[in-house]
Amino acid sequence: LDEVFAGLYFEAIDAMDGPLSDVPVAWRPLVQNRAVAGIEPVQFALAGMNAHINHDLPLAVVATCTQLGTEPTVGTHHQDYQRVNALLDSAEQSVRQSFEPAQVVTVDQHLAAVTNVITNWSINSAREVAWDTALALWEVRDHPVATGLLTGSLGRAVAMASRGLLAVV
Repeated sequence: LDEVFAGLYFEAIDAMDGPLSDVPVAWRPLVQNRAVAGIEPVQFALAGMNAHINHDLPLAVVATCTQLGTEPTVGTHHQDYQRVNALLDSAEQSVRQSFEPAQVVTVDQHLAAVTNVITNWSINSAREVAWDTALALWEVRDHPVATGLLTGSLGRAVAMASRGLLAVV
């Protein structure tokens, strides 16, 4: 799963050097907003996490289960998947703080607005949505039309959330 998941990330990053049409839809807001003034680095970090977790992770779960001849609901797959959440919880706050300048003033209205944007996104909630999406993708895996509709909607929904994370405040 880690290799497939990482591979999707690197494919998206590599595609960013080419035409926008080559970039997965879920990742396009990051490319489209690179030069927009007023978007903080932490917003790009969270939009990237959003695209990777909410789009790439469910695709990786389905691809991995297919490769291994198993199903997401078999055995301890979901329990193993959830174990990562505790690790991510412990790191999330320190990662967010690493983007804050040392001289942050609590009355800074701009920073308060950015904080409101980024605190609305939760890595564990995103991972739960990604798991449920993987289950839906698994159920339609043998139906190309349904798979195409679901993955297309997934990409557009994730892109919409990323645009919200990248709002200039």
